[in-house]
Amino acid sequence: MTSEEFILISPFVAGILTAVAILAADLVRPGRTAVAVSVALIGLAITAILALAVGNGSAFGGTYKVDDLTRFLDVLFVAVIALTILFGPDYLVPRGLPVAEFATILVFAMTGAMLLSAAGDLLVLFLALELMVLPGYMLAGFHKTDTYSTEGAIKYFLLGSFSSAIFLFGLAFIWGLTGTTQIDAVAAALAEVVAGTAPLSPGLAIGLAFLTTGVAFKIAAVPFHYWTPDAYQGSPTPITGYLSVGPKIAAFALILRLFVEALAPLAEFWLPVVIVLAALTMTLGNLVALTQDNVKRMLAYSSIAHTGYMLVGLAAYAGGQISGLEGLLY
Repeated sequence: MTSEEFILISPFVAGILTAVAILAADLVRPGRTAVAVSVALIGLAITAILALAVGNGSAFGGTYKVDDLTRFLDVLFVAVIALTILFGPDYLVPRGLPVAEFATILVFAMTGAMLLSAAGDLLVLFLALELMVLPGYMLAGFHKTDTYSTEGAIKYFLLGSFSSAIFLFGLAFIWGLTGTTQIDAVAAALAEVVAGTAPLSPGLAIGLAFLTTGVAFKIAAVPFHYWTPDAYQGSPTPITGYLSVGPKIAAFALILRLFVEALAPLAEFWLPVVIVLAALTMTLGNLVALTQDNVKRMLAYSSIAHTGYMLVGLAAYAGGQISGLEGLLY
């Protein structure tokens, strides 16, 4: 590793060290909420400063790349996690839930989201996605003595694991047909297929279908949204707030790196599917939200509807409208 590469990954390293520091502080001063929160906020502030200070570039053979969007998303991730940690103790402490572990898990989820935004390789993209969602399973079941929390966490874990397998299977097809997992190289290889200079294989449609299905599960698009209401309802309130915001930001990074960059040459094939998913997700999410008598379940369906709005932005951008990318970000 060169010094330039270490500088590029320094925000990611700072995030990991922040999680370790929170655990160390809790070992030295166990049960001291103020200490754990202070260490977390200081570490997150350092992470944000490093994210803003790092320049554009790539590391490790292009598998990790930093651009303006990466920096913006990193700071946004840090802000969401900082606010969740700051307001979480008001709910957790009266119920006897550990604040230090809560903060540590959140910071690890943040590092996964940061790696996701900087992924320049499909394998790194998958690993970053799992690093982000695995803490989510623990957070959903954080209230161990609550039946709804346990039920929501189990559903979240089972469907999340299933969608990860589908996503990885799709990546295997793309790798086998293009001979690479580098996002830029995959896009170039697929462009040759579309142009007719490289053979078109039926496996490409299979891989694209598996990838789209896996992503739809991860972002809770209809009809792959069933885990969301139970996970939101069973989670402690601060975690419900995080689940409604943090994963959506990460979903933007995932959609950008996968569809806008790697699979852009195949837009004519996945665009109709995205349009249908967007229409179903917006419609069902908003209509079912109106019928809920539980605030957390209503928030879950509202979050599902927002996934539909993101897909509309993706569809507009794939259709040649640059404003679609702005809408996707919004």
